[in-house]
Amino acid sequence: MRLPSAVLAVLAVGAGAMAQAGAPAIQLSPRISHLLKKAEKGDAAAQFTLARNYQQGREVNQDYAQALKWYRRAADRGEPASQCNLGRMYADGAGVARDDAVAVKWYIRSAVQQYPPGMTNLGYMYASGRGIAQDYQAAVRWYRKAAEKDYAPAQSNLGYMYAQGWGVEQSDNEAVKWYAKAARHGFAAAFDNLGEMNLHGRGMAQNVAEAIRLFQKAAALGSAGAANNLAWCYEHGMGVATSLAEAVNWYRKAAEAGLAEAQYNLAILYLEGRGVEQSDSEAQAWFARAAQRGYRPARQRAAMAANGAHSASRADVQADFKEP
Repeated sequence: MRLPSAVLAVLAVGAGAMAQAGAPAIQLSPRISHLLKKAEKGDAAAQFTLARNYQQGREVNQDYAQALKWYRRAADRGEPASQCNLGRMYADGAGVARDDAVAVKWYIRSAVQQYPPGMTNLGYMYASGRGIAQDYQAAVRWYRKAAEKDYAPAQSNLGYMYAQGWGVEQSDNEAVKWYAKAARHGFAAAFDNLGEMNLHGRGMAQNVAEAIRLFQKAAALGSAGAANNLAWCYEHGMGVATSLAEAVNWYRKAAEAGLAEAQYNLAILYLEGRGVEQSDSEAQAWFARAAQRGYRPARQRAAMAANGAHSASRADVQADFKEP
């Protein structure tokens, strides 16, 4: 299992492409004009909604500068969703230079108001050591606060901490309990994590068929981790008939979504010509993308190449991949 990704605040979106300079202006709708008037008068709720629209490009041209402006105004007035979303924009480097310390500052302001996404994002920063010293116990405290408010991403992340034994005594049963709570909300990562528990028989009897069903459900909901897990099952014939074509298909979906592990796995298949036409150039391109995301085996392979080990055997690469 992987460390969960930072959780998006309610109604927010992650970093995306900004509208190109010179894009035709969208004439403001009556609703947006009304929101703008209210926002300019200091209405924090209107400022939040206007910021969200600019961030997502709803009824206006997507404009991160305007999103930051209005989130900041609402955040300065103590509006917790805006504080959380402003922190997320700094964490993602969306329209502003990435600054994890500033992100943490805004997450804290949101979290102390008991806003579940803010508490969850702060927990993630503690768990990953981004912008603040890594502290698993603090991560667990914030995840639990949000999880007890029935917030699915926090429930899933708390389950993960129990599965790993990070900041709490390791307990597969507790992990499954929290994953199941999150899954009842339809949270994709929870289905993926429950799939892994079924696959390996952790906290329950092993049930490979159920694992495949859960991976498929999570992948259909957009989980890159589940797509990678499903690809692995197709590659190795675990619970499904072996199909390298399907493995490539699912690895590619996850890789294009930015999952470094899937990018590395896809590179291996290109390197070996399994399920795809063998291509060193495609393999190197995917290895490079995985390395850029900090994936350890890809970084190790890049270091080997930099030291002149350009002819590393496929067995060497596979051995690197199998390292923890």
